[in-house]
Amino acid sequence: QQNGNPIALLIKKLDLENDSIVLSLPDTISSYGEEEEDSDGGPPHVDIAVALAESAHGNARNMFAKYRASKEKSQKTIEASTKALKAAEANAQRQLIEAQKNKRMVTVMPQRKMH
Repeated sequence: QQNGNPIALLIKKLDLENDSIVLSLPDTISSYGEEEEDSDGGPPHVDIAVALAESAHGNARNMFAKYRASKEKSQKTIEASTKALKAAEANAQRQLIEAQKNKRMVTVMPQRKMH
């Protein structure tokens, strides 16, 4: 890094105990597909862990497997929250109907008998 090697400048952290390094790569496209800029004027950076024991194909396979798993998990979370919201709305509607039925059943009884 001191010599200005562009590849060495991408290394953020060495984790030699686990045979991996963390690279800070520029993220030219955000999650919305629009270009963004970081606080220093350049594109934002994404930290990527690369296993030294794996090949480039193996590292890519692991990253895409993690991406696919997180995408599936977020989809399941959205579906579960939608289902829970619908159940809560149905429960609230049922309680409202029951409250209206109970309100109709209440009748005013005279307190004293009139002679």
